[in-house]
Amino acid sequence: MALNNNREQYLKILKKTVLFFLILVVFVINVFMFNKLIATNPEKITTYQTPEDVYAPLRNPEISVTYYSLADKSPKIVVLPYKYCNQFLHHLRKNLETYQLQKIAVWMPADKAAKSENFNAILPENVSLDIIINDDVQESLAGKLLNYLNVSGNFVVLIDEIQDNQISDVLGVAEDVAAKLNLRPVVRNLSKYQNIPLEIESQIFSDKLSLDQQYSNLESFIYDYKDVLQDFMKQLLNTNSCKIKSAKENKHLWDKATVYVLAYDLNKKMFKEYGSFNFEKSVKSAICYYVKKAKENMPNANVKVFLLTERKVRHYAEENDFIAELQAGEGVFLQDGKRKGIMLPYFWNIYSDKKEFVNQLKLKSGLHPDYWSEKIEIYYFKAAEIPYHAN
Repeated sequence: MALNNNREQYLKILKKTVLFFLILVVFVINVFMFNKLIATNPEKITTYQTPEDVYAPLRNPEISVTYYSLADKSPKIVVLPYKYCNQFLHHLRKNLETYQLQKIAVWMPADKAAKSENFNAILPENVSLDIIINDDVQESLAGKLLNYLNVSGNFVVLIDEIQDNQISDVLGVAEDVAAKLNLRPVVRNLSKYQNIPLEIESQIFSDKLSLDQQYSNLESFIYDYKDVLQDFMKQLLNTNSCKIKSAKENKHLWDKATVYVLAYDLNKKMFKEYGSFNFEKSVKSAICYYVKKAKENMPNANVKVFLLTERKVRHYAEENDFIAELQAGEGVFLQDGKRKGIMLPYFWNIYSDKKEFVNQLKLKSGLHPDYWSEKIEIYYFKAAEIPYHAN
């Protein structure tokens, strides 16, 4: 009888042990797969788009979209704001031979038709021109575009007004046609250029967005995820916990991000930044890591959390050139050999004068305010703040 009881007891312990190890194995596998998913996720939060609004990056009257052929890297379609038409004509005149165009079709609204004379004036006899004046965009334009673009050497210019908070019908048609023809879009902010760059070298296929577009995407992410981020920040700052509820529903929290945390004590005029420009950590992990680091070093300080765009490097021979080009609201990272320093856009609230802003940047970099060298590298970026309300 005792032997049977011992055997039953042994079997119970064995079952519990096996069950425990099975649960442990499943848990380890899930953790491994989840970490692998985060580590291999190629998406950056700077490319975020509101799911139901795929045209979000294009809500800007200063943009142009050029669609290029993947086969020969030649431009096939340009969607162009009307006010930049003259700059485009100037550029086209200089690059007709490079693009090897045979036929150009220009679509424009009826009230913009006067611009068609400018196209006639610049085109040589061997390049034919068709002007399409048609307000019935959706029904006829797509078919006409496909007919033109199926012929080698043809190029389409779509001139339209792209307003804030609305997407032109023309742009929607161009997107559909480009998808059918496997064309690659490149979006440009034209307000930064005197002429519209339509280079056909390989670098036009870069996926890099302008700082303005990246910043807009970050703002959209923060808005769409405001409740989740608010709860996360409250939990992190109050309990030091980095748990996120409903991870599957909040998948973009695992996109790669550049995060900077500003710890500050305004009474003592103390500021310290914690962060990295490398897109190595997920949004969640980076916020958690740098907030904890800030609180460890400055436990009584307030914190602000920023999502940063990528950096754009510039070189200046003279400091005056740098100051002249510097814009309020931009973040700046300075590097001179091993010396480096950062000024988040937040500091424009404290140092509104450009010269004072630059002097403070050099002091943070360990440089004298009067120092300048052609070897100094200046990196521009933008930063979107994640708002946090304790109550």
